[in-house]
Amino acid sequence: MSAMPTSIPDVAYHPRHVELVKKLAEKTRSKKISWKASGTGLNATVSGKLEISFVRSNFLTFTKIMSGKSPWVLFTIRDAQGNQVLSIDNPILPTPMEPQVQSAVREAVSELYTAIEHSLAEEIDKAIEVVDRI
Repeated sequence: MSAMPTSIPDVAYHPRHVELVKKLAEKTRSKKISWKASGTGLNATVSGKLEISFVRSNFLTFTKIMSGKSPWVLFTIRDAQGNQVLSIDNPILPTPMEPQVQSAVREAVSELYTAIEHSLAEEIDKAIEVVDRI
C-alpha cells in the first residue's frame, strides 16, 4: 500500500485506516505496544517498522473539558523509510460536512489515545506502589 497524505481535507480516508488504528489500540491495551510521553506528545515504535506519534494540545484540560474531545491535535503513522501511512488532525471546532470515513478514523484515533492514557496511568500507579514500599 502506498503512503497517502491523509491530513489534506480533500484526500479520502480508507476504511482500512480505521482497522489499522483499532489494531493499534488493541495492541496497546494488551501491552504489546509501549508508548513514551514527551514534552509535546506520545510516541511509539512498532517492531522497528512503524513510527507512531500524537501531538497533544498545549491546552490539555481546556481542550478535553470545553470541546469534549481527546486532547490530541495531530496523529501520524510513518513507515521505516519515513513515508506517511496516515496523518489526521483533531480540530477543536467541529468540521462541517466531514466525510464519514474521516470521522470514523478520527474516532478510532481518539479511542487509541484513551487506551494510551490508561496504559500510562497504570505505569504511574506502579511507580506509586514502588514508592509506597519504601
